[in-house]
Amino acid sequence: AGDSFFIEPQRLTVSRQVLQSGGGGSGKTVRFVQFSDLHISRIGRLEGHLAETIKSIAPDFAVITGDSLNSNNEIGLFSRFLDSLPAGMSVYAVPGNWEHKGLVDLNRLDEVLRKRNGRLLINETVRLHHQGIDMLVTGLDDHIMGNPDLISALKGMTPAPNHLILTHSPGFRRQLQNQLARASGFSPQFILAGHTHGGQITLFGFAPYLPVGSGGYKHGWYGGEGPRMFVSRGVGTTLIPARFMAPPELVYYEWRLNA
Repeated sequence: AGDSFFIEPQRLTVSRQVLQSGGGGSGKTVRFVQFSDLHISRIGRLEGHLAETIKSIAPDFAVITGDSLNSNNEIGLFSRFLDSLPAGMSVYAVPGNWEHKGLVDLNRLDEVLRKRNGRLLINETVRLHHQGIDMLVTGLDDHIMGNPDLISALKGMTPAPNHLILTHSPGFRRQLQNQLARASGFSPQFILAGHTHGGQITLFGFAPYLPVGSGGYKHGWYGGEGPRMFVSRGVGTTLIPARFMAPPELVYYEWRLNA
């Protein structure tokens, strides 16, 4: 009990992942981090450690896969947290079920991110450039309480050899594959998600509870048909402020780009 409530929820882990788009490699690598399910209610030791760890990695950009805050009252707090991240680093985020459930002003949240050279992506795509190489980052609305629409997100865009999709709930993956069949010319290689907290309370890999929208996914890489998907354990907690055998996670990616 002591570990679950007082130690493990503060024990931030960093997992390093290498993304290989396949095809003709360019020899160039972009570095970025993913954190999810911050559920920010204060800026304490965990949040400070998260910010300092991101500074030490010095990534090219960051992505947040939903549930950054639980209510509109926390936008100011979230803004102050973003101020503690590396200056000038772009942060791209998608909404989760808690942003919708808590009636967060998504336009205001987008303004907060834009002031820090980022965006809130709700069925939208941004084209990034790194050392002359094009990348697409597509962000989708939440699967549980929103309306994720890949076709709308790609409207007006042209395909790129490096394409990443951000979604909060991994259970949307199956529907996403159906939508991809109608997205002519686009071949995203990876999906990043959160939402599950890795089970939050687990026992040697067994999670007695996963939230609605998990789709049976818990944590880590999933292959099979369509783009590969990585599900992050996230940072914060919900329902009870405890974690067991599912510590908070910051994911650090090295993305080896196609030309």
